[in-house]
Amino acid sequence: MQDDARTEVPEECRSLADHPLAHNLLVRWAEGQLTANDIVELAKAACESKTEDVEVQWMSNLFHSAVGGGNASKAIYRRYLKTMDTMTPVPFDLVVPIKTNADRSIVQNQTISVLLPHDWVACIAKHNPDKFSEMFTDGIEDFWRKQVQSSHKFYKHPVLDRDYSKKAIPVIVHGDGAAFLDRDSLLILSMKPLAAQSGFVDSHLMLAAFPYSATTEGTTSRIWQCLGWSFRALLENVHPAVSFDGSEFEEDWRKELAGKPILEHNFFAVIWGLANDLEFASKELSMPWHSANHFCWRCEADKTDRPFTDFTPDSLWRNTATCIDV
Repeated sequence: MQDDARTEVPEECRSLADHPLAHNLLVRWAEGQLTANDIVELAKAACESKTEDVEVQWMSNLFHSAVGGGNASKAIYRRYLKTMDTMTPVPFDLVVPIKTNADRSIVQNQTISVLLPHDWVACIAKHNPDKFSEMFTDGIEDFWRKQVQSSHKFYKHPVLDRDYSKKAIPVIVHGDGAAFLDRDSLLILSMKPLAAQSGFVDSHLMLAAFPYSATTEGTTSRIWQCLGWSFRALLENVHPAVSFDGSEFEEDWRKELAGKPILEHNFFAVIWGLANDLEFASKELSMPWHSANHFCWRCEADKTDRPFTDFTPDSLWRNTATCIDV
């Protein structure tokens, strides 16, 4: 999918497997354990310890620019991530309304980038089939075998009309806030295959990140609309013919993929859960706040007339519950 945008990989960094220290530093940087300047300082210390690794020496040479305020991060991006196959999909440009000025009083349409679920899956399947199997398909039969067929989650679910026990890839969508600068936070949306055989860090895939201070009522709804369109494509296992809003694609490669299977062997993906805390559920999904009198969206339990703490057989909330067999 990205072949036309890639350039030839320099010979000296064609395989970081030959440079274990440099590879380890880059992995920790990518996972957020180290900053770019941390990498530079550690590389400098390694060179002072007489390492002959050419990649570590290159990192060490960024030391003076990093100390002087130069951007070591951009240099590392240019050297490694712009030229190597990282299995990362091409970002999708999405126009959303955001607050643009300092006091957040002006709302304008601006273009942001999101990573689409069906692009993620297609990209990993194409560029690293072994990793794709480890992340998405190796454990799905065992996963579905453990599910309770009488669960309300199966009620009229579209997977029931297909060979889901061997072909449906279950994923969860995770939403949460994250600290950003001193006075702001980020809305973080990601996805994770539930049957993944790989670790937590390796299997979590970023979808979107957006600062709360710039968010309007229409910002997140448009992001969700776009992601929902992409997840629908994964459920149908077909590359979309038009964009999420019905418009024509601008990218030629998306037009060429339109109507073609996303995955081979009739695999498809299905959302099997939404992982979030109560604040996210209330703030982003418009569910009742936990402090509200009537806080449950699956029954009429409350803190007054139908107390949720009443577990007696004749409690008033039981006959209103739709989520359990009461």
